[in-house]
Amino acid sequence: MQWRILLAILFALVVAVFAVANVHAEPVSFVFGVTYVPLILIILGSALLGALAVAMFGVVSQLKLRRDNRHLRQDLRVCQEQNRSEGKEIVQTGDDVQISAGVPKSGESGKGHQEGE
Repeated sequence: MQWRILLAILFALVVAVFAVANVHAEPVSFVFGVTYVPLILIILGSALLGALAVAMFGVVSQLKLRRDNRHLRQDLRVCQEQNRSEGKEIVQTGDDVQISAGVPKSGESGKGHQEGE
């Protein structure tokens, strides 16, 4: 995480040095006319708009991941309830997940389907 902060500071420093080196006014054409704006403002404004666009895509992606996570948690709860109603138990040890038969519900025999008895 710290390397991202260092990379962001380095990028901001490069943009700032580049902007300060280009302080003369340049024409900016709009639909209704032309105005002269210092190049430093154009560079910093462009960098800011780019950062906002990247942040917006990041937020959208984060929201999608949270929504997917919420749906998966709901699916997990449903599956856990189904397993409990069937008398199964889910045991998770590290990365391994095992489903054990658990204790049979009342009224069921513990023998299962054995032929010949």
